[in-house]
Amino acid sequence: MDKNCRLKVELSKNEPSETIYKFILNENGENIGWCHTKLNKFGAVEINYEIYSQYRGLGYSIEGIGSVLKMLKDSNLNMKIVAKVIEKNIGAWRVLEKTGFNLEKVFLDKDENTMARIYIYNI
Repeated sequence: MDKNCRLKVELSKNEPSETIYKFILNENGENIGWCHTKLNKFGAVEINYEIYSQYRGLGYSIEGIGSVLKMLKDSNLNMKIVAKVIEKNIGAWRVLEKTGFNLEKVFLDKDENTMARIYIYNI
């Protein structure tokens, strides 16, 4: 583990079509968020995550998502990872961009009645 890493990522649930990771602080073992990956009907992996409110804005999202992406890369699978973010959640789409996701499109999400962004990360 990188000595500068403030988080460890633990596997919480691992099934063929979905995986849940917990983000744990190294200093005290506190669970500060999660990441969920799920295989969609098109063969891509959908990813979503949450860092609990008191820990937002401290770089934990970038560290946690970066660790999950590294784990997925290390699995040696060729895959596309897709993330959907509502347009007004600027912090979330900045995290995706900083971890290597590329903006695919901006569109009106009729289910949510709001503008949304689709990001893609290719492994």
